[in-house]
Amino acid sequence: MNGCTFCTNSSVCLSCGSGYFKNTNNLCSSCTDLTGCLVCKDASTCLFCDTGYYFSSFTCQSCSVISGCYSCISRTVCTSCIGGYTLNSNSGCDVAQV
Repeated sequence: MNGCTFCTNSSVCLSCGSGYFKNTNNLCSSCTDLTGCLVCKDASTCLFCDTGYYFSSFTCQSCSVISGCYSCISRTVCTSCIGGYTLNSNSGCDVAQV
């Protein structure tokens, strides 16, 4: 069974691995339906986001709202920038000076 870490038989999963949640059929479903989500509780509740996304009300929002941002903690605070950009003192990204 995909994503199952412990099962009672071939059709009942007791626990799911990272990136999966236990659905109502006692099987594991992937968190990939939640954009940017790495660890989820169910089909609509994300618990941990992938790099390039920030956590907001149990969903993952893209850091791309900040131009040149690679990773962020909110829609206004970037923590690292993509290549060709540098992090500025306002937690945004500026085009790198050559």
